[in-house]
Amino acid sequence: MIDIYKINNIYNLEDDKIDSIMKIINDTYTEIESDILLREQVENLDRSKLLSYAIFLGEIYNLLNENNRCDEIIFVIVKEIKKRIETGNIYDANIYNGLGHASIAMNIISKNTGNYKNFNDQVEHFLIEGMISKLNVIFNVKRCKAELYDIIMGVSGWMLYLIEFSNLSKSERLITSIQSYILELIEDKDINGHNISGWYVKSEDLPFSSDREMFSSGYFNFGISHGIAGILLALSISYNKGIKINNHKDAILKLVAEFDKTAREINNLTYWPGILTLEEYMNNKSITEAQRNSWCYGNVGILCSLQHAAKALDRIDLLNLVKDQVNKIAILRREEHLLNSTVICHGYSGLILLFEWYNKIEPSDNLINSIKNYAELLIHSYDLNPKYAFFGIDHTGKHKEEFAVLDGPMGSILTLITLIKNDSNFQKNFAFI
Repeated sequence: MIDIYKINNIYNLEDDKIDSIMKIINDTYTEIESDILLREQVENLDRSKLLSYAIFLGEIYNLLNENNRCDEIIFVIVKEIKKRIETGNIYDANIYNGLGHASIAMNIISKNTGNYKNFNDQVEHFLIEGMISKLNVIFNVKRCKAELYDIIMGVSGWMLYLIEFSNLSKSERLITSIQSYILELIEDKDINGHNISGWYVKSEDLPFSSDREMFSSGYFNFGISHGIAGILLALSISYNKGIKINNHKDAILKLVAEFDKTAREINNLTYWPGILTLEEYMNNKSITEAQRNSWCYGNVGILCSLQHAAKALDRIDLLNLVKDQVNKIAILRREEHLLNSTVICHGYSGLILLFEWYNKIEPSDNLINSIKNYAELLIHSYDLNPKYAFFGIDHTGKHKEEFAVLDGPMGSILTLITLIKNDSNFQKNFAFI
C-alpha cells in the first residue's frame, strides 16, 4: 500500500484530498492484486487492461511501503506480456495498445524497479523492427489515412517515442525517414482541380462507416489524436531536439499557418476546429461556437502542439497566445468546458494534465487552483460511484467498458498519481504533455 511518507504533496492539497487519492490508488492496487494473484485472471485480461495494469504498477512502485507483493504481481504481468508478444497478440507498432504501449510500460517498470532491463530492450528492439517494416509499406501508400500518420497508431507517435526512449545515435536515421514521409504527406496536392493541403483525408479513407457517411466529401482533422496537431507536435519536438531535415521548418510554418487561419475568438477565448469538411476548408470557414476543451480534438492538445511549434519558430506572439489561452481556460466555470467525463481524452483529467504541464513552464496560482478544483471533481466522482467513476462515456451516454489510459479509468487514476509524485513517467509518454 502507499506510504504516506513517500508521497510529495506537490500542490498543497488538503489532508482529506490526499487521503482520498491514496484510497483510490490503494483500491486500484487491491483490485489488480485480486485479478492477478488471487483470481489468476491475467490470461483473461484484454490487452488494454493488461498494459494499463503494468503502467500503474510501475508508476506506484516507489510509493509503496513494501515491494515484495508488487514484485510478484509485476512478474506475472511481465510474463504475460512476453507471452502475448511471442504469440502475436501484441504485435503492431502502435503507441496505444501495441508494441509501443508495451515498450513504454516496460520502460517505466524497468526504470522504477531496476529489473527486466533485458526484456525491456527486447521489446524496444521488436518495436523498432516493426516500425522499420511498416514504414517501408507506408512509403508506398499514396493515401492520407490517420492510422498511418497520427500519434495513436501512426508515425507521429513513433517519432515521439523514439525521441523520448531510444538511443538517438541509433534511431536518428529512422526518425529522419519518418520526417521525410510526413513532409511529403502534407505537401499540397491536386484534388478535383483544386490545390489542397495534403493532410486532407478522403471519405473512403476514413476508418469508420459512420464517419464516411457524416463526411461524404472527406475532412481536415486538426486534433492531436488523429490530426495535424499530432503531426505538428512530432515535427516541432524533433526540430527542437536538433533532429532536422531539409524544409523541416517550412513544414512547421505551414501547419501553424493552418491554425492561424482557422482560429476564432469566441467569448474571449480562442478556439480551433477539431474537424472541417472539404467544403468548409475550401471556403475558408471555421467554427462559430465554443468547442469542448478536450485533449483529443480541442484546445488541450492543440495548445500543447502550438507551444512546441512556437519554440521551433521563435514566435513570441504564439508563446504569449498559448500562455493567455491556458490561463483563460483555467478560470472557466466547469460547465464551460463542455466535458462530460473524467477521462484524459475528452474529460477533466486532460484539463488537469494541461494545467500541470503549463504550471511547470510558468507557475500560476490560477493553474494550481484549477488543478485542485478538478482533482476534487475526480475524487468526488469516485466517492459517488467507485465502480464506474472514471469510465469513459460513449455517444449514447453509456459507460464504456475499456479500462484504458486515454479514454478509460486508468488515465484518471494515473492523473491523480501525478499530484503526489514528482517524476511521473506516464504523463509525457502517453498524453504527450
